[in-house]
Amino acid sequence: MEAEYKAALNRIDVLENQLSDADSKNRYKIREKLCEKIAEIVLKYPHFCVDGVLVGKLWTICFYKRIGELRLQVSKCKKKMKSAAAEEKALQKFIGDGMIFFKFLLERLETPEIKYRLMLNLGDLCRYSSDNKKAEEFYLKASNLAPKSGICYNQIAVVNQLNKYYINSLYYYVRALTATEKFEFAKSNMKRVFDDIRSQSETERTKQFILDLLGIMEKYIKREAAIDYRHVMKDFSDILKSKNFGEFLLLKINVVLMYLSSTNVDLFNLLIDFNGAILDVIISTEVKKIVKYLGPVVVFLDFIIQNNLVEKAEKYCNFVEKVKSVHKKYSVSSEAPTNLFLKEHLHLRGFGLIGYKLDDLEYEFVLKNLASEEVSTVIRLNRLKNFYTLINLEDSLAVEMDISPKEHVIFDNKPVESMDVDKIPGETKDPVGDDESFEDDDVIVFKPEQQPLQQQKIISPPPGFAPITTINPFLLQPEDDIPANPEDPMNVVGMLFGGSINPFI
Repeated sequence: MEAEYKAALNRIDVLENQLSDADSKNRYKIREKLCEKIAEIVLKYPHFCVDGVLVGKLWTICFYKRIGELRLQVSKCKKKMKSAAAEEKALQKFIGDGMIFFKFLLERLETPEIKYRLMLNLGDLCRYSSDNKKAEEFYLKASNLAPKSGICYNQIAVVNQLNKYYINSLYYYVRALTATEKFEFAKSNMKRVFDDIRSQSETERTKQFILDLLGIMEKYIKREAAIDYRHVMKDFSDILKSKNFGEFLLLKINVVLMYLSSTNVDLFNLLIDFNGAILDVIISTEVKKIVKYLGPVVVFLDFIIQNNLVEKAEKYCNFVEKVKSVHKKYSVSSEAPTNLFLKEHLHLRGFGLIGYKLDDLEYEFVLKNLASEEVSTVIRLNRLKNFYTLINLEDSLAVEMDISPKEHVIFDNKPVESMDVDKIPGETKDPVGDDESFEDDDVIVFKPEQQPLQQQKIISPPPGFAPITTINPFLLQPEDDIPANPEDPMNVVGMLFGGSINPFI
C-alpha cells in the first residue's frame, strides 16, 4: 500500500510541474485533474496524509490561488469603473462549489488530523463569502479537534476582530500565541486590536468599561506613566453586582492579562486588582450552593501556582486574605469527585500558560464529563484552599510593612519588588472572541462594521498550508477565460471529478 501511495504522489508531482509551465487555458484542466487526484489519495490513504502536506496542496493549488485570481479580476473591474457583476458571480459560484467539495470530503473522513484542516478551509470559504458567523463555527470545530493548533485560534480571532468583538479577538490571539503549535503571526494581529479601539467610545456602561480596560492595558504595554484606574475598577464592581458579566467573558479577560503580565509588573498588578474585585463581589453575595464568578478566579490561581508565581503572590496579602475569606464563607464539608471536569477546563484545552492536560482528550468526552454547577463550586472552593495554604501570610505581612508604596500602584496590593520589565512577548513595531459561551452576555459588541476582505492581512501558515487570509477555489479560469454566459449551470465540482468521487452521486 505504501508503494501505491508513493506512486500516486509521483503523479501529483508531475501534474504540479505541468501546471507551473501551462498557459492560462490549460491550467484550468490541469488543476481540475490535480484536484481530483489529490482528493482520491486523501480518501484512499488518509493515514498517510495526517501531516497535512497533501491536504495543504489541495487547498493551495486547487482553491486558494484560484480565488485570488478571481478576486483580482473583481478588483480590476472596480478600478476601471466597470461592472464586476459577472466576475463577482463567478467568484461566489466558485466558493460555493468549493464548500460542497470540502463538505463532501469531510463527511467521508474520520481522521482528526485531516478533518480539522478541512474545517479551516471551510471556515475560510465562508469568510470569503462574508458569512463570519458560519466561518467561526467551522474554526471552533477545528479548534475542538486540534486544541494544540494555534492557527485555529488565530482564524477565530480574525473573525471576531472583523466584527469588533475586541475581548474575544484578543483572547483568541493569545490562545494562538500560547498553543503548543504557536502561530506567531498572531502577534502583529493582536496589536491591531489596540489600534482599533483608540477612536471608539460607548454610552453603554459595560462596553465603555471594556474600552477603558483595554486602554489601561495599552498604556502599560507602552510603559506610560502611573495610571489611576480606581474609577474603572469601581465601574467593574458595579457591573458585576448587576450581573451584566458572563463568567466566560471574565475568563477571557483573565487570559489576556495573564499573557501580557508575564513580563510587566504593572499589568500583573492590574490582574491582581481585577480578580480582587471579583472576589469582593463574591464575598458580598448571599451564600448559595452555586457561587457565580468563581471559575475565572480559580484559573488565575492555577496560573500563579503552575508558573511558580506563589512567592510573588505572597506580596499581595490583601488579595490572599480575600481568597481565604471566600473559602471560609462558602466552605462545604462534602468532598468533590476527582473524575469530573470544569467548564473552564473545557474552554482552555490547548492553553499553554496553564497545563490542564486535556489536549489529548476528545472534546466530546470532556463535555460529557463536566461537573454540575453545584459540584463545580465545591471543586473550585477546594482549589481556593489549595492556593492559600501555599502562602505564608505572616511572612508576607512582615515584608509588606517594611516597604514604601510604589508610585504606579493604585490599590493597596503592593508588590515588594518589580519583575523584569520587557516588552510584550514577541513584540513587533505595532501590538493587535465568542464561541460557545457560558452565558448569553459573554459577547460585547462595538458597533460592527464589516471590513473589506481585501484589507485583511495575508496570514502565513505552517508547512503545507497556504496563507489563510486570502484566497483560492476551483478553477473557472483566469481573467480572459471567464465563461461568456454567467448563467452557465455547469457545476465545477461535478466537472472536476469522475464517478468515483463525484459528490453528487
